Amino acid sequence: MFSIQQIRAKARQKLAETPGAYLIALIPVIIGVVIQTMNYAQSNTLALQLLNSPTPASYLVNSTAFPIVYGILADLMGLSISLALFQVIYHYRDSVSFKDAFTMFNHGRFGSILATYLLKTLFLFLWGLIAMIGFSIMVGGVMMSAIATLLNQATEDIMVVAGVMILVGLLIGIAGVALFLPQFYAYFLVEPLLFEQLAQDTYTGPFAVIKESRRLMKGYKMKGFVLSLSFIGWAILTALTFGIVGIYMIPYYRTSHIYFYQAVLEDRAMKENFFKGVIP
Repeated sequence: MFSIQQIRAKARQKLAETPGAYLIALIPVIIGVVIQTMNYAQSNTLALQLLNSPTPASYLVNSTAFPIVYGILADLMGLSISLALFQVIYHYRDSVSFKDAFTMFNHGRFGSILATYLLKTLFLFLWGLIAMIGFSIMVGGVMMSAIATLLNQATEDIMVVAGVMILVGLLIGIAGVALFLPQFYAYFLVEPLLFEQLAQDTYTGPFAVIKESRRLMKGYKMKGFVLSLSFIGWAILTALTFGIVGIYMIPYYRTSHIYFYQAVLEDRAMKENFFKGVIP
């Protein structure tokens, strides 16, 4: 069985050997910093408008839609980075540059990549609905309690209802997370599988890629979780530096993800060959 430490060591070595590896995430990081600054200014503007006058519905829609659009763009740039690094690891190329954050958009099979991404995102959204509903109820209870206290209307009945909402919402949210995580890691290998199938011209559709990822990840979901967890420190540091550390962390994590895919394939092949040799 492979170790996460080995995977991360291989990723660091490959990045050190690859020209331009730490420039590949430069554009997404710069865009992320700009977006965070804009969101901060937008939040302050919205708060002032809520205090002084009714906020137009169009403003609320735009302030909600913009982060969603940016989230999709960030995901697609992340896919582009993974694709470029996959091509390096599998020797289709030997260097990368900052322009490769958009390499997917020029790919001849962009439609196939986009369809697979959208289907995976839809499935994960559906699996995460229970958690979202639960935590929304919990947040509603917290807001009810806070507003009632702020307006000096915190009656016993209101506080009881708010408390029940917080408790029930928390329990539903935890149950939803417990349901969501195994499914998230069942789809963990969708991207490298997709890239390999496109490279070998064996791609037959997004459902087939997702089904194969679920098959390969049986018995490896905890390993995938541990890999993600091992980057929690880098994720916190990236957040504290407004995303700047992402210049290092993003290619590091995505390279590790591809090596994890390789390790799963090799480990499964070794086990299958062993049982074929032992069991007639």
